[in-house]
Amino acid sequence: MRYKNEKDLYNALQKHLIPDLLSYKKSNSTYDCFSEDLNMQIELKCRRRHYDDLMIERGKWDRLLKESNSNGTRSIYLNSTPEGVWAFDLNHLEKTNSLVWSFKTLPVKTQWDKGQTKRKEVSY
Repeated sequence: MRYKNEKDLYNALQKHLIPDLLSYKKSNSTYDCFSEDLNMQIELKCRRRHYDDLMIERGKWDRLLKESNSNGTRSIYLNSTPEGVWAFDLNHLEKTNSLVWSFKTLPVKTQWDKGQTKRKEVSY
């Protein structure tokens, strides 16, 4: 199923998989929702197109893991594309040191970028 946005994805997760899921978008928070039962913070990302490799920016990775480590929670990066939903346990990926980082020139923002680009450190 394709989700239009993070709110749709959040609602589906709460209804079908994680009943105690709470929205957690505060100005200083890096993640979108939280499950106390699963001790998990979740960052949601909805892509309009499918990509064989899903990307995370280094800054987001660092912020999510810093917050996760200080809170003692698991940090999940959940991506939706028109072909499905994929979840990545960032704490596990950090322990296995399995990500390769590189620099790419990408749009400043995913939406409404007005053609502006910026060099970003990313991994797939």
